[in-house]
Amino acid sequence: MEEFLQTVSVDKRTASLLTAAACGLGALLVLVRSHPSTNSALILSLSLSELTKRLQEDSLSPEEVFYSYMEKTLNVHKKLNCCTEILLESLDQLKTIGSKKEGLLYGVPISIKDNIAYKDHDCTCGVVINLEQPAQGDSVIVKVLKKQGAIPFVKTNLPQALLSYDCSNPIYGQTLNP
Repeated sequence: MEEFLQTVSVDKRTASLLTAAACGLGALLVLVRSHPSTNSALILSLSLSELTKRLQEDSLSPEEVFYSYMEKTLNVHKKLNCCTEILLESLDQLKTIGSKKEGLLYGVPISIKDNIAYKDHDCTCGVVINLEQPAQGDSVIVKVLKKQGAIPFVKTNLPQALLSYDCSNPIYGQTLNP
């Protein structure tokens, strides 16, 4: 790491944030790969109504669904640069959600756009001045999603200040449109 820091002009705080993000991503990859028995193709092909029905009936577990969507998200992100952040709190929510099957979206992983407030995470809207200003609480939509049993697990990119059809901003760069 020291060698990397010497060749790149990055302050130590940014480097530590990048290292933490890489470690978090590595941990998620290990978790995803530790669930080889999951039939991801089947899970990803289900409509929302079929997915929620199977989760309620226990023919699918929230863990199987979560890891299938996380794996797909990471693969798509490699190609499109569509994610801005993985919400590691989703792993804590995943641990507690199995004990109660409440809500219309019980166990469904949900992505949220970067302009939606999620407690303790930046809500930048693709604008640099909004960096390092974590939200004090969840937005109403996040509260409702969680109350309905959904698991927000990733934030996704958007155009700077939502002022363009092209998804690009100076923080997270260009998201490709497949």
